[in-house]
Amino acid sequence: MMRSNKMWISIMLMTIALLLTGCNRKGQSEKSRIDNLNEGLLTYQREQIQLNLPFRTLDGACFIDETAYFMGITQAEGREEFSLFQVLAADGTSESLPGYEPVQFPEGVDAYPVFCKLRPANDGSIWSIEQFVTISEQTGSNVLLLRQLNSAGQEVYRLEMKGLDDYQDICSSMDGTVLVNQGGGISFWDSNAKMQSKLDGQNIDREDFIILGDGRIGILMKSNDSCSLKTIDSTAMTWGESFSLPSTVSRVYHGGGDALFYFLDGDILYLMRAGSDAGEPVLNWSNCSIDGRYVLDFSFLDDGRIEVLARGSHGPELFMLTPSASQAEKIELTLGAVGVASNLRKMVLEFNNSNSLYHISVVDYEQGGVSHSQATTRLATEIVTGNMPDIVCLDGLSSRSLETSGYLENLWPYIDEDPALGRENLMLRPLQAAEVGGSLYRISDSFTIRTVAGSKETLGDKTGWTTADVEAALASMPDGCTAWGRFGTKQEMLFQTLYNIDRFIDWDRGVCNFDSEEFKSILAYCNSFPDTVAEDTTDPHGYAAICNRQQMLLPVSVSSPLSVVQDQTLFRNNVTYIGYPTNDKNTGSWFQLPTALAISSSCANKSGAWEFLRTMLLPRENIDPLHSFGLPINRKDFEQLMDLAMLSETYEENPTRYILLRNGNYEISYEGRAITLEEREQLLDLYDRSTGLFGLEDSIINIVTEQAGAYFAGDRSLDDTVAAIQSRVGLYLAELQ
Repeated sequence: MMRSNKMWISIMLMTIALLLTGCNRKGQSEKSRIDNLNEGLLTYQREQIQLNLPFRTLDGACFIDETAYFMGITQAEGREEFSLFQVLAADGTSESLPGYEPVQFPEGVDAYPVFCKLRPANDGSIWSIEQFVTISEQTGSNVLLLRQLNSAGQEVYRLEMKGLDDYQDICSSMDGTVLVNQGGGISFWDSNAKMQSKLDGQNIDREDFIILGDGRIGILMKSNDSCSLKTIDSTAMTWGESFSLPSTVSRVYHGGGDALFYFLDGDILYLMRAGSDAGEPVLNWSNCSIDGRYVLDFSFLDDGRIEVLARGSHGPELFMLTPSASQAEKIELTLGAVGVASNLRKMVLEFNNSNSLYHISVVDYEQGGVSHSQATTRLATEIVTGNMPDIVCLDGLSSRSLETSGYLENLWPYIDEDPALGRENLMLRPLQAAEVGGSLYRISDSFTIRTVAGSKETLGDKTGWTTADVEAALASMPDGCTAWGRFGTKQEMLFQTLYNIDRFIDWDRGVCNFDSEEFKSILAYCNSFPDTVAEDTTDPHGYAAICNRQQMLLPVSVSSPLSVVQDQTLFRNNVTYIGYPTNDKNTGSWFQLPTALAISSSCANKSGAWEFLRTMLLPRENIDPLHSFGLPINRKDFEQLMDLAMLSETYEENPTRYILLRNGNYEISYEGRAITLEEREQLLDLYDRSTGLFGLEDSIINIVTEQAGAYFAGDRSLDDTVAAIQSRVGLYLAELQ
């Protein structure tokens, strides 16, 4: 949409008014990142506007000032066609635009609408992209129409583009040139639908064009460590001005008024002004009970409210946001994370929308494009200065250090005293694996089991083994077979060993045993591997090598019943989960708790924090074996998942082929199917045998890999290496006590 100056001024005035009546709840003069998260930003009450629209599928949506426009496929006289409706969010009334006429094709041509898109134009009109499949005389083709429509829906311009199959987005510039994002670059087309030139561009495959406040066209360009908005000079057919953005920016939006454009970083929406090199925070979507990743468009109203279009499960949804000082209406809690996973955002959104007493604001310490290490330093600084979030996501953190230093709350009492929970209603082994000194500091809604898979034909029914056993088994494999494939390097094998670092550390007592014979023998085993192995780009995961018996073992994550079906495919329906070699023949299979959450011991409202955490342990409304990632912690859900996974009807109603590897005509794939009773018992046996927690402690990993590097290079003996590791890690643990 094109956003006016008065809309932006109205929201700023509303913000200032509420700030004058607010106060710092921590009562501290120096603001933390948590305080800065919401400084100057309003909290909003969310109301969903019910849409009574006749679409079979709804694809296109945008705002023009205060009006929302929707385009989708409707049924008319036995045929399907695109229709255009407008909705006033103020009262939810909708009507079909009287001037809009569906595209008519010549007699004898059957046309089927496929997809559409809407975009606001600078002059208040609408651009629609309408895609059809046409069939005439047994010949089919794609037809793409770019249409400009006035406020009544009447067509004022049309450009037909035939045979354009490879495109992400289309946009018309002010000089009439049509721009097409074709994945690897931007192509320029004239008014006769003739391509005039093409501009190479990387990292724009899935991006849409936006219209800046000054009328220029721009597109987001992202790589792993950089991000920018690049404008396009449609006259010179070259790249124009570039705006550097934080690498964590996920989306950009049209500008208008004082805003050159808007961008989304984490949950925060920023405004970029002309002449500025940094964005200004406008609002925090988590304070609006909206997942910012799904916001398509928004419109600031004169009275301070905001209309929002967001992507829903069945198409765009419409919301009205009304400013409110929610700290007075809800108790505010903060959740801090180094990177926020999509499932965590969803949990927070659902909680904020359903709980009338508490509201959770998410603090993403990676926001702003900082590195992982910088983000963890940010969080560590908050902790030591007394500004720790109420709830902490432990993913990516050296969490054992937090758990042993008194910063986190023991959660067993909360579970035991919760009338809807209790230990008997949970799958306890993953939680027990996470304990430190009998206390539980983290929970998750699910768990996976990290283990090593192989063939029973080669390995038999072992449930634990040593590195010597690995070598003995390898001797029975065909010539040229490796044990670990791409994992078979010194450093990678060392990491595999350190994934369950708890077996070398007694966190409760603050002591370690890296000078044990077990660790010495494992370190010597790691040193038997090369520094590097040749990368096979045609088989990046080693699946083909496994199937062709050129690789004996595969590290796997068992996260659902379908995991067993996949592993059976790779190992000729003869898979066994033997685990990592441990050299004491204990099982080398470990639990992993994804999106593990903890409550800060300094949290002022622990009961409120528990209200959120307990939702992870309660029974789910729907259990779906086809789309389950993670085995449920809730016992009822776990048993239901196992039962559904054994029903053939589950998979017959939704037949799905899973492709593991495709290389030319060579394919490794499997059909989703019900697991057998034997496979169910195999999964349950793996659960019963798994011990310990899978995870990395960065501080200790850095010590071990640094010291082991000298040994791997031949500059230090094995005994001296383990002695140095024992000493350094011992000092680190002593500092934590």
